[in-house]
Amino acid sequence: MEGNALPTGYSNEMGTPKEVPLREITSAHVGASSWWLTLKPFVNAGLAQTIRESMKVTVIECFFHFPSERFQAELKEPKEQYMVIRKHIPQIILSSSLMKIVSVGSYEVLKKQVANARGMPLTLYQDACCGLLAGSIGAYICAPLTAARISIYADSKRPAAKRVNYRSLFDAMYRIGASEGLPALWKRSAASVKGMAAYHASMLPTYNLSKEFCRVDFAFDESKAQLGNHTLLYNSSDQMLTC
Repeated sequence: MEGNALPTGYSNEMGTPKEVPLREITSAHVGASSWWLTLKPFVNAGLAQTIRESMKVTVIECFFHFPSERFQAELKEPKEQYMVIRKHIPQIILSSSLMKIVSVGSYEVLKKQVANARGMPLTLYQDACCGLLAGSIGAYICAPLTAARISIYADSKRPAAKRVNYRSLFDAMYRIGASEGLPALWKRSAASVKGMAAYHASMLPTYNLSKEFCRVDFAFDESKAQLGNHTLLYNSSDQMLTC
């Protein structure tokens, strides 16, 4: 280094820092592993959602195998209704994870593309717009699975003699499409689609700030910060996801 040379990011004789465009920073990460940088948010979102849903199912199973009057009274669904949907739990977890994979992965990709185009971090308004668009993409793509899940939940609440007894999520999708037409798969889940789009518009910017907090204050790497935030922040969406 020459005598008057300054570290990267400093340009004048007084040694004051200059603003480095974001595209110059992110371009350093583009290379052989760029495909993994794009894929990683999708993987982390699916893994976190699978862990969260599995933990929730484990807790419910414990309530039934180790009965307690207090816990039994607090359960939202009677045991009989839960046993009806129990066989569908792996598919329900898969469909819920798929929505998170699409929504959160799309959000990360959109946010990165907009930030690179502008050359600077996103404003809160732009962050919320990315969340709204990503939530809409995930909700509309997964709308048929959501409609099937709603039908299975509704079927579990019917009297035993009137139940359809769907064999799987795909069986529910087929029956809905055959009896009401394919558009019914999106019409039935219209309220959930709108709710999920609005939810992601408000939640994902918060998730982004929380992720940066974990990275800076707790020295988490990118994967740990993403995985932890997916698992914790999505717990607030239980009611919306099951509607």
